[in-house]
Amino acid sequence: MRLSPPYFYLLLGLVVMFFACQSHKTQPEKPLLHQKPMPLQRPKTHFVPIMDAKEIAKDFNSFWLYFNTYALLHQDLQAVDEKDRPIDKGAFLQKISDGGYLPVVLQNEEGTKVFKLARLPKGSSDNIRLLLMNYANRELIYYRMEGKSAPAFDFTTISGKHFTSSNTKGKIVLFKCWFINCVACVEEMPALNKLVERYKDRNDILFISLAMDPKAPLKQFLTKTRFDYETVPDQTEYMTNKLHVQMYPTHYVINKKGILVKVPPDEAELEKYLAKAVGEKP
Repeated sequence: MRLSPPYFYLLLGLVVMFFACQSHKTQPEKPLLHQKPMPLQRPKTHFVPIMDAKEIAKDFNSFWLYFNTYALLHQDLQAVDEKDRPIDKGAFLQKISDGGYLPVVLQNEEGTKVFKLARLPKGSSDNIRLLLMNYANRELIYYRMEGKSAPAFDFTTISGKHFTSSNTKGKIVLFKCWFINCVACVEEMPALNKLVERYKDRNDILFISLAMDPKAPLKQFLTKTRFDYETVPDQTEYMTNKLHVQMYPTHYVINKKGILVKVPPDEAELEKYLAKAVGEKP
């Protein structure tokens, strides 16, 4: 039987649809491909100098402003060398104390600071060089003392109290080193009195001042100027030869095991490290 063209094409279309459906049913379904999401790429921390070395050392006034604002080498710090390789604080201070280097402060967008060694620019003032060398040498001396037992002591205060390396174990001991004619030493006393008041209910903290002056002038001075530390007279030798005091005032923080943990230069820094020693936020 011969089909006319319309019927022929209709039948052909039905056959094609039948086999297409059969083919679709017999083909196995391909599993979905689950790709792991790409991890987020955190950009590398980018540190930039707070001030360029040439700008810092262009004259002594510029250096002095930078030095007092940023170059606080007594603090706990992270340091890198000229090639951005990490170095410990001791090696960092040694390089500066040898002369020729400047501590440049780098900071990232999060406010984290890193100190970097930079060569002092040519033509820098000798006063800048000498100040940096002396300052770094002083901080290096203190850094090497930190983490070691405080020099042995046996003190009798002007009020008759007796403090020794042995009977102060189990207490946090704070030394303030000073003398009567030191203006900065006297100016910080009201702030130190507030610190004593803040911790007056704690019997595990001792505030002891070591003075260069003899007992009589000290007693006279303290009748006119309030100072709430227990004061020990005639301590020049101990401060110079044992504590290696380089400038006045200087403070020392000794922990309950008798270990010297920090040498803050003033009452503001002392407050921070005392708070840390007692487990508080400064």
